[in-house]
Amino acid sequence: MRLLFSLVLALVVATPMNVLAWGAGGQTFGANKGFSRSTTSQAVRNLTEGVATCHKLGWAYRYDCYSKTYGNVARDLDRNSAYADAAQALRDVETRLNETIDRNVDSSKPQIRQQGQTYRAIRKESVAQAKREFLSALDDAETKLLRSPDDGDAHFARIAQAINTNKVLLRSALLGAPQAFRVAGAMIYKQIAVLARS
Repeated sequence: MRLLFSLVLALVVATPMNVLAWGAGGQTFGANKGFSRSTTSQAVRNLTEGVATCHKLGWAYRYDCYSKTYGNVARDLDRNSAYADAAQALRDVETRLNETIDRNVDSSKPQIRQQGQTYRAIRKESVAQAKREFLSALDDAETKLLRSPDDGDAHFARIAQAINTNKVLLRSALLGAPQAFRVAGAMIYKQIAVLARS
């Protein structure tokens, strides 16, 4: 499964740069200078790589990791007022996950610390509910982003695409290997179609 996640992640992170054919310029992530392709790309990368990293944790700890991933990207985007709608959408995901974790925290398990972050565990019987609530929060965030206007360069649409990729990765993590590879294959064909239209 790790090979599958690595393959899909590499495709998703690499594709937008090819689609947009970046030139010189851009800006430092989070600088308060309006929309930029570099800021958008960094947000996309942090969302996809962050969630893929969460899959390396045990199921009990993944949801706190997802929450922190979305919260960290939201705080980065808060530095740039042009991305206010995106930051709020991601913060809503973080808030809803935190509420789920607070209701279902497993106090019998210790917190774990990885890469400077501390993660709480949820009870085993609440994992299915947490997954449903996470997917619902992702659906809402994706919808908000697709309805938010930007400067015409699809910044919010790219972030929404990263959220959609996270949904696919989350669902494929619960499938058997053959199904997971079919899901990954469908994602690859979709990305190729995007390239063909650009």
